[in-house]
Amino acid sequence: MNVSDNPSDFKRKPNLILLTLKSFDTDLAIKKLKSVVSKNTQILSLQNGIENYPKLINAFGEERVVRAFCGINAEILNPGVIRCGPGYIFIGENIDDRSERIKWIQSLLKKSKIKCTVSKNIKKDVWRKYAWNCIFNIVTTIEQITISKIFDDPEKIQLCKDLFREIAHVAKSQGVLLGDDMEKLIFDSAKNSGNIKTSTLQDRLKGKRMEYEAFTGALIRLADKHKIHVPINRSLYEQLKQLENQ
Repeated sequence: MNVSDNPSDFKRKPNLILLTLKSFDTDLAIKKLKSVVSKNTQILSLQNGIENYPKLINAFGEERVVRAFCGINAEILNPGVIRCGPGYIFIGENIDDRSERIKWIQSLLKKSKIKCTVSKNIKKDVWRKYAWNCIFNIVTTIEQITISKIFDDPEKIQLCKDLFREIAHVAKSQGVLLGDDMEKLIFDSAKNSGNIKTSTLQDRLKGKRMEYEAFTGALIRLADKHKIHVPINRSLYEQLKQLENQ
């Protein structure tokens, strides 16, 4: 296996690029990938948040980028040592269409024994994952607790539900309806995830840069654009900024 931190080191241009880096590294990744993306390349964006996909589309064109997201519980125990549970990937076109590239990517993932679901509404599914992150990554990071501890405290459960209401309001401005069924799905998946540390909490505990700009920061930017009141998200955002400055 050939490994490098510079895509230009490889002689052959890739057919598929899995983009899994943090959202704050997307702009740098785009610059590094410019020289290796060809007309035969597909970029599968598995990143958190909702702002990376538009950036990639702007850089490479919609025909080169596939919208997706993944779910997995993973933790870096030591350099090169990663503990992870079973995971999954959702992929899809912007319209309900099992295109040839979607079938091809699903086939590759299946051969690699990676669970892959083709979404009928990838935009809504991405917002579902985004809402999950905006709620549980943020609350666990500020409180420095695992997800299971949230469900031991009625006040924290209510905080999460209030966050969901604000997120759903902003999602509606984007043509995405996050109703009661979606709220139940999000909260049930969190409750069933058990005693895990979210990725943002792990970053805080290790003194690493936190990805909250891709979560609450992006939500606030959309809320400001559409004049939507999100006081709870805004308050948590300010707390995260203070934590990072410390």
